Amino acid sequence: MKQAGSNRSRILSAQVWMKDMAANFDIMNEAWSQWFSPNETPARAAEQIGFDAEQIRLELIVFAAQSLTVG
Repeated sequence: MKQAGSNRSRILSAQVWMKDMAANFDIMNEAWSQWFSPNETPARAAEQIGFDAEQIRLELIVFAAQSLTVG
C-alpha cells in the first residue's frame, strides 16, 4: 500500500471472498480484528464463493484513500 500512497489506517472498505465461511470465518474475523486498531475498523462485506483453483481459500479487494501532497 505504501507504493500507492496509502496505509492500513486509510482503508475505507474491503470485500472478502472465502472458500469455506463456516470453517474459516472466525479465524479471518480474529485476524481482521487484530490487524486494525479498535476505532479504525473499516466497513467489510464477506461472502462464500467457489474458486476455480483448489489452493485459493480467500480473496480480498481493499479500497483505501491516498495521501495527497499539495504543492
